[in-house]
Amino acid sequence: MGSDEALFQRAVISYFLIGPPTYISCRYITAPYGKHHRQGWGPTLPPSLAWFLMESPTLWFTLLLFPFGQHSNNPKSLLLISPFILHYFHRTVIYPLRLHHKPSNAGYPITVALIAFFYNIFNSYLQARWGSCCILVLTWCREHVRIISGIWTSLGKIIPRRGRLSFPLCIEFGILDLI
Repeated sequence: MGSDEALFQRAVISYFLIGPPTYISCRYITAPYGKHHRQGWGPTLPPSLAWFLMESPTLWFTLLLFPFGQHSNNPKSLLLISPFILHYFHRTVIYPLRLHHKPSNAGYPITVALIAFFYNIFNSYLQARWGSCCILVLTWCREHVRIISGIWTSLGKIIPRRGRLSFPLCIEFGILDLI
């Protein structure tokens, strides 16, 4: 196993391991920005600048890393990474511009922006690496994804999603069949 594969596997395992502590901490600690702004989290930045800086790795790091993947020119890889890029283009460029025009007295704590910055580097590594290098894994796990998405769809009928497009909906429309 190459060092890049080992790094990717460790990153995926780490991603799953940080999930439960993050969930637990978010249940008890409210991030101090926006309407929850409070003192004690250090110096602040203007919200539009902080939002741009903390979300920027999802664009530049993904666009830097993705072309080096073995399957980066594969249309399936491009199809999978495109929604990620479009979503984060909105979060990195358009949303901060909209924030810039809203008056705000509250700043955005640099500590929170730094945590988000490093998380976004980690997340963009996983997304770009998986989308450009690991596309072949999909043939192996297709059935597992269908089983999980079936369970997710069943839960979605019980738990309302407030109009958001969910992953199981993509399965129902046959997007996974393109893979």
